[in-house]
Amino acid sequence: MPKVSVITPMYNAERFIGATIESVRAQTLQDWEHIVVDDGSSDGSAEVVKRYLPLEPRLKLVQQENGGVSKARNRGFRESSPESDYLVFFDADDVMEPEMLATLSAHLDRYPEVGMVFCWLRRIDAEGRLLEDTPNTMVKRYHPTRFWVKPLDEKDFDTPFCSFFCVNVILPSITMLRRAVFLQTPGFDETFGHVFEDADLFLQMALRARVHSLPIRLVRYRSHENQSTSVKYLDRYSRQEQKLLHKWRNMKGLTPEQERIVKQAFWFREMRLEPYFGLQAGWRHLKKGQLGLTARFWGGAVKRYVKGLIFPPK
Repeated sequence: MPKVSVITPMYNAERFIGATIESVRAQTLQDWEHIVVDDGSSDGSAEVVKRYLPLEPRLKLVQQENGGVSKARNRGFRESSPESDYLVFFDADDVMEPEMLATLSAHLDRYPEVGMVFCWLRRIDAEGRLLEDTPNTMVKRYHPTRFWVKPLDEKDFDTPFCSFFCVNVILPSITMLRRAVFLQTPGFDETFGHVFEDADLFLQMALRARVHSLPIRLVRYRSHENQSTSVKYLDRYSRQEQKLLHKWRNMKGLTPEQERIVKQAFWFREMRLEPYFGLQAGWRHLKKGQLGLTARFWGGAVKRYVKGLIFPPK
């Protein structure tokens, strides 16, 4: 049986899927299966995958009508071996470093109480060239202190639920999930588009088990104009984020302890993290001599912070 099930949703990825498959085949950990779900591609993506099938018995192609990335990931999970220990939902335009599966699975082996581990990444362009001039590719995590906000040090493995609930940018390609914990979740919410569907799933995981961060760059994340995180799609981010927040504010079926964790996360986001970033934004505008914007951001930050003092988390 495979130790790791790699599940790749694919839509019109003819240009990149070959490199993705090659990176899985090059893993130092050999005990894996790779399930590629073609979500109704109109290009030659499926033909590229089919050329690998005679060469790689661990590779499987599943084809379906276009239904979106969440439906494709859920289908891939259903097609995976129920006996694998770990899951990686790896996108069709990204590339694994050779030691990715071995490193992340060894960490989950070592910490059985951890349901999910994620790593850092390097950015590459459409041609696979490293983008060294991009901003720091570490995942920034935040945690509440008694009166303020603490950015977590990279040496701190543990990533609390409230960190996911705030501004964490964690991608499916950089994560490995414990199957036993994933089975406790509803899976990927198929009502979401290709934005924040992963954040919703990671919140589900973090609510049920501990999550660790490994400060090791094990993925090459491809930046190109057609990906869902391209700037031309940023207009839908706010709508999808509000949809996510609405869902979690009205989440049903939680235990009393889980309800408490979610409420505290909302409080931290609104009464501490938003003032934290408001003060930072104010400083940036002050340096530019934009006094009106400075007053606006600082005033809003102070108002929220004081409200948080008056109404502490329950």
